[in-house]
Parts: sequence; structure tokens; C-alpha cells
Amino acid sequence: MMIIGASLAKAKKLIVAPKFLALTFVGKFIIWPAAAYGLILFDQGVTGWFGPEIHKMIFLMAIVPPAANIAAFAAKLDMSPEKAATTILIGTIFALFYIPFILLISGF
Repeated sequence: MMIIGASLAKAKKLIVAPKFLALTFVGKFIIWPAAAYGLILFDQGVTGWFGPEIHKMIFLMAIVPPAANIAAFAAKLDMSPEKAATTILIGTIFALFYIPFILLISGF
């Protein structure tokens, strides 16, 4: 969070890049949870390697917002860290509503 704060402190304004934001959100909030849920269904139906606690952990890890290391890598590589920090900020705010909703409808 300090990295995000440092990146946003240098920014004159929040930089919202719609394409980058959409790509990040689709990957992180739709594709990744769907893949994790598919893995859980596969394990429940075929392999049976993991118990319900591990399934819950896998699913919970899949629905968290984008990680702050995106801003760290963007700052290190000098690739618009303000855009990355803004995306993480918006993703975190979105996750405040997304995570409880997904947990409610999924039954986990």
C-alpha cells in the first residue's frame, strides 16, 4: 500500500486508462475466478485431492483485487506507475462490493 501511495503521490491526477482497466478487471475478476472454480469442480468430480477448506482458500485467493506489486513493477520499469496505481485503487474499491457478492452467490 505504501508503493501505491507513493505512486499516487507523484501523480498530478488519477490516470484512468479504460483499455488497461477493462483488461485487468476481466482477467482478475472474471477469468481467474472462473478458472479457479473450474479447478475446484474438477477436483471435486475427478481427483478428490483437496478438501472443502482448500477449495474455499483457492476460491478466496482467486477473487481478491489486483496485487500492489503491479505498481512496484511499473515503477521499477518506468512504465506509467500512476496508471497501475489508479487501476489497483479502483480494483480495491470495486472488490469491497465484489467479494461479498461473489461469496454470497457462490455459497462459500
